[in-house]
Amino acid sequence: MNDPSRRPAVQPAGRDSSGNSAERSGGRRPTNGSTSTGPTNATLQNRLAGTWRGWVVDGRGENPNAGHMEMELRVEGNRMFGREVGSNRAPEGLGDGTFVVTGTGNSGNLDAVQTAGQHAGREYPGIFEIDGDTLKWCVNNRNGSRPTSFESGRGNYFMILRRQGR
Repeated sequence: MNDPSRRPAVQPAGRDSSGNSAERSGGRRPTNGSTSTGPTNATLQNRLAGTWRGWVVDGRGENPNAGHMEMELRVEGNRMFGREVGSNRAPEGLGDGTFVVTGTGNSGNLDAVQTAGQHAGREYPGIFEIDGDTLKWCVNNRNGSRPTSFESGRGNYFMILRRQGR
């Protein structure tokens, strides 16, 4: 990600249209250049709010109940908190971050910046889809390019998570 032309654009510190501060992410907020006329960032944040649990799956998620890491993602406002669960955990954990989401309501772009943890400052451009209580989220952590499909590999990590309790 050292090549600036390959990095996702970031906005300066301030507040987005939903009033969320970018200061918590070190003054940077991921953007995706979307001109969607769909729901606002705040509306989509509300759809994502809560605790999600599942797996970073292999391939295209043919087996959504297994993978190389079981995880939990808690979403509050524009913040997310990730942790590994189960027996195969890394000692440093996953970390916390902020995110910006745009889309048509059930799918779109979900871009995160890690604010705490081993990779603080790393940007994760991604795509998402919500179907009932299932969240599919695919992010790139290698070269800053947005995934074009829901599939692990080539620097992409595909998560299939289910909402926990309401």
